[in-house]
Amino acid sequence: MKQPNDPVAERAVLGLLLSDASLIAQAANELTADDFSIPAHCTIFKEIVNGFEKGEPADVVSIVERLQNHNELERAGGAAYLSSLCDSAGLLCNFFHYLKIIREKSMHRKAIRTAKQIYEESVHRPVEDIYDFLDKAEKMFFDLGKRRNGCAPKPSALLIDRLVDYLENHGLDQDVVKTGFEKLDGLIRGFAPGNLILLAGRPSMGKTSFALNLAFHMAVKQKKRVLFFSLEMTSDEIIRRMVSMESGKDFYSLGRAFVSNNDWGKIVPAASSIRQADFLVSDAAIMTANAIRSEARHALAQAKNSGVVIIDYLQLIDTPQRDRRDEEIASISRSLKATAREINAPVIALSQLNRQVDMREDKTPRLSDLRDSGALEQDADIVLFIHRPELGQKDGDRSLTVITVGKHRNGPVGQVNFKFDEKTCKFTEV
Repeated sequence: MKQPNDPVAERAVLGLLLSDASLIAQAANELTADDFSIPAHCTIFKEIVNGFEKGEPADVVSIVERLQNHNELERAGGAAYLSSLCDSAGLLCNFFHYLKIIREKSMHRKAIRTAKQIYEESVHRPVEDIYDFLDKAEKMFFDLGKRRNGCAPKPSALLIDRLVDYLENHGLDQDVVKTGFEKLDGLIRGFAPGNLILLAGRPSMGKTSFALNLAFHMAVKQKKRVLFFSLEMTSDEIIRRMVSMESGKDFYSLGRAFVSNNDWGKIVPAASSIRQADFLVSDAAIMTANAIRSEARHALAQAKNSGVVIIDYLQLIDTPQRDRRDEEIASISRSLKATAREINAPVIALSQLNRQVDMREDKTPRLSDLRDSGALEQDADIVLFIHRPELGQKDGDRSLTVITVGKHRNGPVGQVNFKFDEKTCKFTEV
């Protein structure tokens, strides 16, 4: 089978580089030597770039001399061939089009090789874990696709331009996903793409309800795609809580179908707003970190707007047995952080806290209370603790809920007080 390539585009680019050294930096940023299909072109491009990085001239005479010194002139086609490349130089106005052709032909060839590799491994090697094998195969193709957006190191000029643009827009970042709570957003600014956020608390503190409040605002108000992994509740339970939250009808009555004619006037508009939202629920009882990453790749790749992944909850993620539980949690934590970076979206993971919180007089959660592994504290960009200080007290205010920002990699920590309506799962800032 003939491999996809375009020798004419390759010669056009090399001819332009030999004629105009100012184009080399851009070409080196877009292509590698392996992107050229003809071995002689690989050798020539590599020498042009190597010389450029050392501050050496990139004209034909200089390139021929250096290739000769490295005993690679014959591999590059000889001096006459290099001279002929200048005659093959394409139009300067088409330079970026030539680069695109070469890059896409290279990606096509790599896709063919990747498919063959996956086929060979599936046929000739035993597959012990089919889901692990599928995740590996999917990632191989996903990594190829990422070249469309460019994975090259970013020059400081580009980064400075981004910073200036950010400052000129008064810190408004279209990619940051807001929580929907003004005081909390004022403290953490929202959730940035690539961040791992932990929402941690003891049982019955309202972790799932708070996560659903976040999901509702992100999906309904901000029009983001929200992928919610519910490892503990069914999708029907999740959606009932969201409708309860928006309609004001308690979720227990919704679960028992105790609904009056007057209730429908509130339930219908609430259900309609959620129906139109880009909100996905995965309620598989058993999910591995690899399966979560695979689902997230697919879901967010198809999103019209930037998305968010929420996982309820981290300790229920299935993982291969290890000698120690902390090693299992550390592996999950690293995988979730890598997922956030790979899909370029915030990943919010709910987490349990150790029982030792209940044994202290001061039950305010701390970072050391994160259950099973110190890797959670290390990998997370933001750690939010949810705590109801007066829960269980005879005359206490059960609704008082404190969200503590225990870690904020890029900003301050602090606390925000909320009122929690247990019947409708709704949180409001105090």
